[in-house]
Amino acid sequence: MASRLRRARELDGRFKEATEAARSLGITVSTYLGHENGSRGFVRRAGRYAAFYKVNPTWLITGVGNPKLKGLDAQFIDLPPEMLEELVRYAEFLRQRQQK
Repeated sequence: MASRLRRARELDGRFKEATEAARSLGITVSTYLGHENGSRGFVRRAGRYAAFYKVNPTWLITGVGNPKLKGLDAQFIDLPPEMLEELVRYAEFLRQRQQK
Protein backbone atom coordinates (compact mmCIF):
# COMPACT_ATOMS: atom_id res chain seq x y z
CA MET A 1 0.00 0.00 0.00
CA ALA A 2 2.83 2.41 0.81
CA SER A 3 4.24 2.34 -2.71
CA ARG A 4 0.74 2.91 -4.13
CA LEU A 5 0.23 5.93 -1.87
CA ARG A 6 3.50 7.36 -3.13
CA ARG A 7 2.42 6.62 -6.70
CA ALA A 8 -0.95 8.30 -6.09
CA ARG A 9 0.87 11.46 -4.99
CA GLU A 10 3.07 11.31 -8.08
CA LEU A 11 0.08 10.75 -10.39
CA ASP A 12 -1.71 13.68 -8.77
CA GLY A 13 1.18 15.97 -9.64
CA ARG A 14 0.44 18.71 -7.12
CA PHE A 15 3.08 17.72 -4.59
CA LYS A 16 6.66 16.89 -5.44
CA GLU A 17 7.48 16.22 -1.80
CA ALA A 18 5.54 14.10 0.69
CA THR A 19 5.91 16.86 3.26
CA GLU A 20 3.90 19.21 1.05
CA ALA A 21 1.13 16.65 0.72
CA ALA A 22 1.03 16.07 4.49
CA ARG A 23 0.64 19.77 5.18
CA SER A 24 -2.10 20.10 2.57
CA LEU A 25 -3.92 17.12 4.09
CA GLY A 26 -3.62 18.63 7.55
CA ILE A 27 -1.79 15.67 9.09
CA THR A 28 1.63 15.51 10.68
CA VAL A 29 4.55 15.04 8.35
CA SER A 30 5.84 12.10 10.39
CA THR A 31 2.51 10.28 10.11
CA TYR A 32 2.27 10.79 6.38
CA LEU A 33 5.90 9.82 5.79
CA GLY A 34 5.26 6.64 7.78
CA HIS A 35 2.34 5.85 5.47
CA GLU A 36 4.42 6.43 2.35
CA ASN A 37 7.45 4.49 3.53
CA GLY A 38 5.45 1.57 4.91
CA SER A 39 6.41 1.88 8.56
CA ARG A 40 2.78 2.72 9.44
CA GLY A 41 -0.41 1.26 8.04
CA PHE A 42 -3.11 3.57 6.77
CA VAL A 43 -6.22 1.49 6.04
CA ARG A 44 -8.36 3.87 8.08
CA ARG A 45 -7.12 6.85 6.08
CA ALA A 46 -7.10 5.15 2.69
CA GLY A 47 -10.48 6.56 1.73
CA ARG A 48 -9.35 10.05 2.57
CA TYR A 49 -6.17 9.61 0.55
CA ALA A 50 -8.07 8.16 -2.42
CA ALA A 51 -10.44 11.12 -2.42
CA PHE A 52 -7.61 13.62 -1.99
CA TYR A 53 -5.56 12.20 -4.87
CA LYS A 54 -8.62 11.20 -6.92
CA VAL A 55 -7.46 7.63 -7.36
CA ASN A 56 -9.31 4.35 -7.28
CA PRO A 57 -9.66 3.34 -3.60
CA THR A 58 -9.68 -0.35 -4.55
CA TRP A 59 -6.34 0.06 -6.29
CA LEU A 60 -4.91 2.04 -3.38
CA ILE A 61 -5.76 -0.71 -0.88
CA THR A 62 -5.31 -3.88 -2.89
CA GLY A 63 -3.33 -2.97 -6.00
CA VAL A 64 -6.09 -4.42 -8.14
CA GLY A 65 -7.34 -2.41 -11.07
CA ASN A 66 -6.32 0.87 -12.56
CA PRO A 67 -5.25 3.73 -10.30
CA LYS A 68 -7.23 6.21 -12.40
CA LEU A 69 -10.91 6.38 -11.62
CA LYS A 70 -13.40 5.20 -14.19
CA GLY A 71 -16.86 3.69 -14.26
CA LEU A 72 -18.38 2.78 -10.92
CA ASP A 73 -15.24 3.68 -8.98
CA ALA A 74 -15.46 7.26 -10.23
CA GLN A 75 -18.86 7.57 -8.56
CA PHE A 76 -17.40 6.68 -5.16
CA ILE A 77 -14.97 9.57 -5.13
CA ASP A 78 -17.79 12.09 -4.69
CA LEU A 79 -18.95 10.48 -1.44
CA PRO A 80 -18.17 12.27 1.81
CA PRO A 81 -14.76 11.16 3.14
CA GLU A 82 -16.37 9.33 6.09
CA MET A 83 -18.45 7.16 3.76
CA LEU A 84 -15.50 6.48 1.49
CA GLU A 85 -13.43 5.46 4.49
CA GLU A 86 -16.19 3.06 5.54
CA LEU A 87 -16.15 1.50 2.07
CA VAL A 88 -12.38 1.19 2.30
CA ARG A 89 -12.63 -0.56 5.68
CA TYR A 90 -15.20 -2.96 4.25
CA ALA A 91 -12.98 -3.69 1.23
CA GLU A 92 -10.08 -4.44 3.57
CA PHE A 93 -12.33 -6.74 5.65
CA LEU A 94 -13.32 -8.63 2.50
CA ARG A 95 -9.71 -8.89 1.36
CA GLN A 96 -8.62 -10.34 4.73
CA ARG A 97 -11.55 -12.74 4.75
CA GLN A 98 -10.63 -13.99 1.27
CA GLN A 99 -7.06 -14.66 2.40
CA LYS A 100 -8.21 -17.03 5.17
